Order: sequence, then C-alpha cells, then structure tokens
Amino acid sequence: MLDKNYPPFAAVADLARGQARLLRLVVAAGCLFLVFYTVALIVIPSELYLGIHSNVLYNVPPMAALGLAIFPIRRSRGRERLGWLCLAFLLLTWEIGEWTYSYYDLVLDTETPFPGYADIAYYAGYIAFIAAIPLLVFPKERLEDRRWIIDALIVMAIAGVVSWEYILEPTVTSSGYSALYELIALGYPLLDIGLLTALVVTLYASGGRFSWRSLVLVGATLASIVADGIYTYAVATTGYDNVGNPLELGWLLAYVLLGICFVLPDERPQEAAPPRPSSVGLVLPYAAILLASGLAIGGAVWGSPSPVLIGGAIAVVPLVFLRQLLTLRENSTLNRRLRREAGVQRAQGRVLEMVASGAPLHDTLDELVRMVERQTEGMLCSICLISDDGTKLLPAAALGLPVALTNAIADGIPIGPQAGSCGTAAYRKEPVVVSDIAVDPLWAGFREVALSNGIRACWSTPIFSPTGGVLGTLAMYYGEPRAPGEEERQLIDTVTHLAGIAIEHDTAEASLRESQARLRLLNEQAPAVLWAVDRELRFTSSLGTGLKTLGLQPNQVIGVTLFEYFQTDDPGFRPIAAHRRALRGESVRYEGAWAERVFDCQVEPLRDAEANIIGVIGVATDITERKGMEEALREQTRRDPLTGALNHAGIIEELRLCISNGNRGFAMAMVDVDGLKAVNDTYGHQLGDAVLVAVANALSQDGATVGRYGGDEFIVLLPDTDRAGAERYRSAILDVLARATLSDPEARATVPVVASVGLAVYPDEAGGIAELIELSDNAMYVAKRQRPTTPEDLSGARSLDDDQAAKLVGEIVPFLTAPGDANEKLRLVAHRLSVGAGYDGVNIEVFWPDRRAPPTSQDAFAEAPDELMQAWNQEQRERVGHPIGDILERTLRPIIMNDLEHDELLTDLQRELLRGAGIKSGLVAPMVWEGRLVGTLSVGSKRLGAFTPKDAQFVMTVATQMTAITRMGTLMEQLQHSSNSLVRAHEETVLLLAAAAEVHDRSTGRHLHSMRMVAEHLALELGYGGEDAGRIGLAAVLHDIGKMQVPEAVLSWPGKLADSEWRVMQQHTVWGAEFLAGHPGFELAAAIARSHHEHWDGSGYPDGLAGDEIPGVAAITTVADAFDAMVSGRPYRKPRSVVAAVREIVAFSGKQFSPKVVEALVRLHQRKVLTRLRRALADDRAAA
Repeated sequence: MLDKNYPPFAAVADLARGQARLLRLVVAAGCLFLVFYTVALIVIPSELYLGIHSNVLYNVPPMAALGLAIFPIRRSRGRERLGWLCLAFLLLTWEIGEWTYSYYDLVLDTETPFPGYADIAYYAGYIAFIAAIPLLVFPKERLEDRRWIIDALIVMAIAGVVSWEYILEPTVTSSGYSALYELIALGYPLLDIGLLTALVVTLYASGGRFSWRSLVLVGATLASIVADGIYTYAVATTGYDNVGNPLELGWLLAYVLLGICFVLPDERPQEAAPPRPSSVGLVLPYAAILLASGLAIGGAVWGSPSPVLIGGAIAVVPLVFLRQLLTLRENSTLNRRLRREAGVQRAQGRVLEMVASGAPLHDTLDELVRMVERQTEGMLCSICLISDDGTKLLPAAALGLPVALTNAIADGIPIGPQAGSCGTAAYRKEPVVVSDIAVDPLWAGFREVALSNGIRACWSTPIFSPTGGVLGTLAMYYGEPRAPGEEERQLIDTVTHLAGIAIEHDTAEASLRESQARLRLLNEQAPAVLWAVDRELRFTSSLGTGLKTLGLQPNQVIGVTLFEYFQTDDPGFRPIAAHRRALRGESVRYEGAWAERVFDCQVEPLRDAEANIIGVIGVATDITERKGMEEALREQTRRDPLTGALNHAGIIEELRLCISNGNRGFAMAMVDVDGLKAVNDTYGHQLGDAVLVAVANALSQDGATVGRYGGDEFIVLLPDTDRAGAERYRSAILDVLARATLSDPEARATVPVVASVGLAVYPDEAGGIAELIELSDNAMYVAKRQRPTTPEDLSGARSLDDDQAAKLVGEIVPFLTAPGDANEKLRLVAHRLSVGAGYDGVNIEVFWPDRRAPPTSQDAFAEAPDELMQAWNQEQRERVGHPIGDILERTLRPIIMNDLEHDELLTDLQRELLRGAGIKSGLVAPMVWEGRLVGTLSVGSKRLGAFTPKDAQFVMTVATQMTAITRMGTLMEQLQHSSNSLVRAHEETVLLLAAAAEVHDRSTGRHLHSMRMVAEHLALELGYGGEDAGRIGLAAVLHDIGKMQVPEAVLSWPGKLADSEWRVMQQHTVWGAEFLAGHPGFELAAAIARSHHEHWDGSGYPDGLAGDEIPGVAAITTVADAFDAMVSGRPYRKPRSVVAAVREIVAFSGKQFSPKVVEALVRLHQRKVLTRLRRALADDRAAA
C-alpha cells in the first residue's frame, strides 16, 4: 500500500514542466496504443493481422521504450544507472528475440528453431530484468535483515511447487522432446519464479514505502510474469499460439509500463523514517502455510494426492518456523535497543538538567562518562578538553580508566598527526578508529601502557563547537580488538553532542561571569560618569571615577532631579533638553562644561522588557585634555612655522571674525618686506628667513595680531584703532626696523631690514575683507614708491628695474669694447654707472690672471678733487692683497658696509681718502669668471647705511655682465688683430666668445659645437659652397651672444617669465646684433643674432619678418638650433631621438621653420647624416 506521505501524483507535482508534458504524452500514447491493439485484435482478419503484428504493431512499444531509456541513463549515476542500463538491455535483447522470430517467419519462411538464437536473447533479457529490480528499488540498509532470504525461499518453494504441478509437469510428461529442449523450456518458468522472488524481496525491503517508479516497475514485472505463466500453461495444455491472441496485451502492457517508468521524474530524497514492521513480512509466513496446506489438501480432495504438493507444504513449514525464529530474535534486539535508547534519553535528561542548573562542568562530564559506560558492558570512556593554547588535550573525565593510563595522559595528550586516537582526532577534526592498538602506528607512544592495562581498541571522536572549532574529544576503550557498530556510532554522536552543549554552556557562563566582573569594575573604576534617571528626571544611579572631578561620591545624587542638580528651572537647558529628547526615544550626544572640566555626554532611552521607555541612561567622558590638545593643534595649523605668526588662512579667519563680531572699528596694515628676493638670491635663504622673523617680531607689539599673508607680505590687525593710531603704529615699527640690521657672518656683510607699510581703517575707509585688502595693498605700494626716508632715496641713488638695468649695461658695452687703455675704459664705465645709477662713487679693479698681484687695470670715479682721486687710484693699483678680497674669493657674495668710517676691513689710508671724498657707506661686488675672483666692482654713497640687498643684487648683476664683456672685449681685440691665415685661432676665439655669451646657462653651452656641425651640413645641402658653409656654421654659434646683457635673474628663472621679463629676454636678439655690428668678419653672425627667432609665418621677433624676408643664414640657424636642443639632454628633460626631433620640426614646417631648410634636414636624416653626426659627437665627448 502507498504510504500517507506519498499522496497520489505527489511526485508528478514536483516535475519540471517539460518532463511533465513528456510523461503525459507517454501515458496517453501507451493507453491509446493498448486500446488500438485491442480493437485490432477484434476487427482485423487473422491473416492480415499476422503481417502487421510481425512487422509493425507488436514491436512499437518496446522500441519506443528503448528510446525513452536514454533519459534516466543520462541523469543517473552509480547503482541507479546500472539498473537503467539493465532495463535497456532487457528491451534490446527481447527485441532481438522478436526480430529473430520475424526473420525466420517472413524471410526464411520456416519455423524458428527451438532452442535457438532467440532463446539466448530472451534468457539474457530475463537475467538483466531480475538484476534491475534490486538495483533500482532495493534499499541498501535493508540488506542487513536476513529474513528476506527466508521469504525468498518460501516464495520460490511455493511458486516452484505450483509451477511444477500445473505448468511444468504436464509439459515435460507430454512433450516427448529432447532433454535440451525440455531444459530450455523449463528455464522460462524458473526465470519467472526468479522475477517473482525479486518482487517479494522488493516488497519486503521497501518497508511499506513505495515510490511511483517502484510501483510502475512492479506492475511491469507482474504483467510480464502473469503473461508468461498463462502462456506456458496454455502451450503445455492446449497448444496455444500467441500470435493474434489477447494474451499479447500482457506483454505489451509490460512494455508500456517500462516506457512510463523511464520518463517518471527523479523523486526528492525523503527524510529517514523510523523502522517499522513490514506488512508483507508479517503476513507472508502464515499466508505461505495456508497456501501450501490448501494446495496439498485440495489436491487430495479433488484428485489424487500429489506428492509434489505435499512435499512442498512440508518443506514450507521449517522455513516458516525459521522465519519466526528470526523475527523473535529481531524483536529481542529491538527491545534491547529501545531499553538502551530509553536509558540514554534518561541520562540525556539528567545531563541537560545539570547544564541548565549550572552544575560544574567536571560533574557534568563525569555523568556523561558514566552514561556511556552503563550502556555497553566492558567499555571504558574518557573526555578530554583542548588546552588554552590549542596544542594539547587535557583529561577532564576518565572515571574507569586504569590509573597507569590516567597518569600517562595527566600532563596532556599532544595534538598531531601521529598522537594516538584522541590527539589525531583533534588534529584531523574527524573520528579516528583504532581497532587494534597492538599494531596501529598511532599508538606508538602509549602502546605499552595501554596493552599492559588490557586496552586493545580505542575510538576517538572530536567534540565540536557550533562554529566548527574543536572543544575536546570523546574516547571509548575496549579490551579486545574491534570496530564500532551502528548503535555505538549513534551513542557516540549523542554523547559528543551533549558534551559540546555542556562545554559551550560552561564557556558562555564563564564569559558571562567575566563580563559581569568587568562591567562591575567599569562601573566602579571607569574614568567617566555613568548615571540613570527615571521619567521624572530624578537620578536613580550615578557611578564612575569621573564623579571625583565633580566633587561627588557614587550614588550621592540619587533622588535629586536634574533641575535641582543644575539649579535651573529652564527646560531648554542643554542637559535637560537632551534627557527630554531621550525620553521620546532619541539618542542624543552633546558637550557640557562643569567644574572647569569639559565632558562628552551621550544619553539613551532606558527600556524595560516590553520595550517601554522607563528612563534615561547616560555616560559622560572627561575630554578636557583632549579639547586642549585639539585647540593647540588647531592653533598650530593656523601658524606659520617660520615666524610664528598666523598663516594666510589664520589671518583671513581673524579678519573675518573682527568684521562678523561687530567690532567697533579696527585698522589693518599690509606690510611688504622690500628686497627679500634679493637677500635670498644674494646671501641665501637662511638670511632671508632671519629677515622675515625680524619683521614679524617688530610687527608684534601694541596688541597687534600678525599674519603672514604671502611670501614677503604680512597683514597686521590693530583692534580699536583709528587712522591716527595706525599711523603711530606704522612710525613705531619703521623705527624698529631701521635699527634692525642682520649680518652675514661668512661674507662679513650687514643687511638692513626695509619694509613698506600700507594702512586701511574699518569701517571708516573700507567695509569688507576684499576692500580692506585692496585699499591697504594700494597704500603699501604708494608708500614703497614715495618712501621719503629710505637710504637709497637720501643718497641720490635710484632703484632700477630690469629694463633700466639692462639698458644701463648696454650703455657701458661700447666703453668696454672700444680700443684704448684699459684703465681709461674702466674710468668711463665708472662714470657712466655713477651717473646712470646715482652712486656717489664707483671703483673698478681687474686682477687677471692672479689676484695676489697688483690689479692689471683699475679706475674710479667720484665727485671729489682730482688729487684725491689720483691718490685713491694710486693706492688701489699698488696694493697687493686685501681682507675684502679674501672674503669675496671665499664667498663670491657682495659685501654691504653701512659705516665705512668704522669698518675695520678698510686700511687707514682708504678710510682717510673715503672720508675726504665724503663717502660714508659702500657696497663691494665680486667679478667672477669660471668660478674665480678676477675683479671687484665697488659703489659708495655719502649717506650712512645707504645700500640694501636689492642694490647688492643689481651691482652683482652689473659685475657679472662687466666680467663677461671685459673678457669678450679682450678676445675681440685678439681676433681683430689675428692674421687671416690663423683660421683655427679665429674659430676657437669665436667659440670662446660664444661660451662667454652662454656663461649664464651652463646646460646649453655644450651644444655650440653640435649645432655648428648641423648648420654646416644644412648649408651644404642647400647648395652653399664648402667655405661659405663653414663660415655659416661658425657664425651660427654666436646666435645668442646678446644674452650676456640679459640680467642673470631672468636667465636663471625656473618658472614662467612675467611679461616685463619676457620683453627683456626678447631684446637679446637686438643687443647681439648691435654688439657684433661694425666688426669686420662678423656680418653673418650679426644677421643670425638678430633674426634667428623670426618665424616663417611672421609670428617671431624682433622684427616680425616672414617668408623670404628672413635671411637664409638665420633660417638655417633656427632649424639647427631647434634640432640640437631637442636631441641634447637638459637638466629638466631627457633628450629626444633623432627621428622624434625631425618629426617635430616637420610638423612646424611653414609655421616656425623655412620649408626649404626643413626639406634639407629631412634629406640629411634619410641619408643617416644626422645620426652619424650625433654618434661622432658622442664619441668625442667620451674620448674627452
């Protein structure tokens, strides 16, 4: 019968939609075919039907079923797949048998031989059929119950008796055939008996739980058995011919049911049901006795007594008796198991009760061990727990173990791959069964003590936590070698589960107790204040060491309301408002200050078990020190690290606060440190930093707030100050700065500190931040231009910008390059500098090549009597060595002397002569060539402290330019007086001249020779003769000769030049042309110097020439210079390849470069000329 858990069509309800349609189709097709076949048997004449049957109709169901077998075979695995293959083999072999009969009948027109090939196929199919039934439906776990063997024998005995009596015996006695014939014929009913036996076993083994697949397969088997039995009996008694008779429907039904079985879905695994007695197993013994007795009695009553029937009945009796003995044994075993399970359940209840009541873990584990040892006689048990470090197992319960074994494991069992049963189980995290300690290598370390105490087997199982961690192990010991059975495995699972619960509960209890202790300590010792209030805001608790800072004891304020504690009636008071919000279910955080301390407070609603709000709990942490550190850090981020003044953001924030706070009025000063860049460039950033610190210190007076607004600018805020007060402040700080001088100890130079101050008053003169800054900044620049008391204005010297300085240098070039006496040229230069820059005295000395010798040339100019000037020149020309020269040679930095009368660097005679000329302060700048001191340029003023770092920077620039021009003039004179035959000397002189022009740019000076070679080859490629090409290449190296008049600060500036600086840079082309003009042999060089920055599209400078207006030699130089600059390395970029450089120049052909020259460059590149030039130059540098 069907189990109630298997309702009709329950499996079909779980089918996938496609498989359900296929099942319905097969069922419908099978039913229709059976109906059609039945009709055909009735309607179609026998002669016509015989052909249809043999060739078509009868073979349709088995062939269709064989095709459907592919579905279960593909989706199954293992034993199940083998079962489906057996059924498919059954269909295949039986079809072979059917087609064999058809072949003999229809093709050979003869009777099919028997026994024959068809019988081989049928026999193979029967064997596959018998094997398929247990493979598909026989539960593996039922094989342990041996009663099915007795049941099979009973069924086979009764079926054999019945078959012999009513089917086989008449056939054998009446056929008259050969023994082989009779044996083969007898085999068919015996195979049917085998099928019937397989069915009985299946029905018994299923335990009353049948799947739809099992039922359909049983139905197919029964249909085949019944049809075979009737057929055998009919053939034996009546000469029955199966062709065209209704009996065929039985076999066809079997085929249809097999096809349905193939398309039934896989059924979901069901939960294991508890074993229960099989109804078939209960009825079968009694039914067998009744059937056998009935057959024997019936045969005796209605006919002659049959020895076979009587013998069969007698044979069934001992089988039934043996069957009942096995049943009694099973019942006895079942009763013992039930009693054991009841004992385990009672012990389990006691253990759980101990766990729930909080009994010590040791007692609980002891009870578990006693429970295990009571269940199985002769077995010992132990439980070990894993150590805190997880490296070994410690005994926790081992009541019955021998003392020697207990002592051996007292210090712990190591955890590892070869550490007995327990240590290995903990290591592997899986059960370990040692069935014989005497031979198992896992027990090598404990074998002797175990065997000497009668221990031969040990099984150990890990005890796991809910998260999968190993808590310990459970071990069972036996005195004889053996492995655990199923009941023992179930007991192990139960005990390890209970042990895990007990250990986890004990661990949780310990953690809870520890947490409670920590919470108690936290409440008592926490550096905070913890409190609780009820719904009336009345304190119900107050704890924490933070109470001491408030002058309170724990729980001192219980019963006091928040209004009473804070002594206020204001419900909007922050702490009271926060507690009221918490009573509405909010979480509130706020800061409060009490007893000169700052607290970070957090309040939360306090709820009861039903989540009703019954009060508020809060915690307050003292953050006074943290707030102080935060304030210090915030202040640090607002400060300039160098001067200690506020930084840009800080001073703007203060300015914004002054305005937003409704300040009654304040003044703001914008202060600019004059000449800071000159100090940094001339004396270094260390002295420049000292200047900034001095200015910041001078500004910090009279309650002023000082901030560094930019690199050399400060903003000063003067609270409660009007215009008159701001003017007094400005005068005071200017006086302080006028007295502040800084020294460069290495250069023995004193540097004055000069600043310009602009004022603005809020709100009288400006109403906002932007307006205040703009107004004070404009006032500062006005003060810078009109400062009436600066030393340089009082001395008559004027400040020169870059354009004026460059123009002044250009004016002295003709004096230096003109022919004549060197001393006279220096006198003219000194006079021009005095007039042009406003200096009261100028002295120039050149000592080349040795500074220790008297100057090679010297002259001076000053507004003084001639005899005084002659005496000065005489003294300077005859003097050998000087302390000032020693300092300049060591530092190569200018020296500012604010008071010559008392400066010990001068000789007595020099001070006397200067005093006579009225010169009171001076500035000495070194003239440097190739890192050596070759001269000095000195300027003087009739005012004390007349010179600033900006003057030092300008004089240093003039000295550098004069050095280059002086050296260039010397070389020019040598060049003009050389013979035309000294071509090589001419070339070297030109190169030296070009190098002098490149003195400011060391990185670009190395490319002169390279671009000369490129220019020569371009000229040759464009059709110039060899001599002309050589002159063009030589002249090209002087293309940047005009840069010697560009101020060094502009040439060495690393960033983008300002507009005024760029205009100065562009003038180098004009200055170069003017410098070379009028000198024989330099006509090409002059044209190149002026036009090498002209662009083909007219966008170049200085004349904006375009196309063919540009001299050809200049166009060649432009391309050669650009190519060499690209392929040569620079400190700020890596060199490009020749290919990349040519591609870049081609891209600007017709824009920046002449197309004809670019085409010539491309041809040189195609012939590898450019590559060979680069390689040759590299080899020359390597050899050098």
